[in-house]
Amino acid sequence: MGRADRGLSVACSDPDRVSGLILGNTWFWPPDRRARIFSLVMSSPPMQRAILKRNMFVERILPSGISRKLSTEEMEHYRAVQSRPEDRVGVAELPKQIVKAKPFLGALEQDVRGKLAGKRTLITFPMRDRAFAAKTVVPRMREAFLNVQVTELPTAKHFFVEDAPHDVAAAIRDRFE
Repeated sequence: MGRADRGLSVACSDPDRVSGLILGNTWFWPPDRRARIFSLVMSSPPMQRAILKRNMFVERILPSGISRKLSTEEMEHYRAVQSRPEDRVGVAELPKQIVKAKPFLGALEQDVRGKLAGKRTLITFPMRDRAFAAKTVVPRMREAFLNVQVTELPTAKHFFVEDAPHDVAAAIRDRFE
């Protein structure tokens, strides 16, 4: 699964070492219908070929998940990071793992609620994210924590740190300084 899922799993394994949490557009519960469909479509052989052979993630998905237009230099950076098909294996694997991770995510949801609910938490959420609908994800995340602050990023899309880096940094500083 994604970094946040693994990070929350590690935090649950030793919650006394965690003083606070910063979350973005993620989830820590079993996938809903929309996520399962995404997993199925993106795991199909044609989509896997597009990711691995044509670098579809960098060329199409990344730009569509950012509100602003990436500069030529930024696009070249992303292309260089995933220049060969073997560099794209992790990106291609992610959608396959969404459905496979259902048992892990079910256990993680219970662990988060039982072990991390009282931790000071910041959620920075892109309100224009088409992958994670704010109207359903934010309330569910908010409900899981007792001491939570949500910073809405009104113009940001899925890759919100590209869209609102200063807002995210300010929210972290304000919440944890």
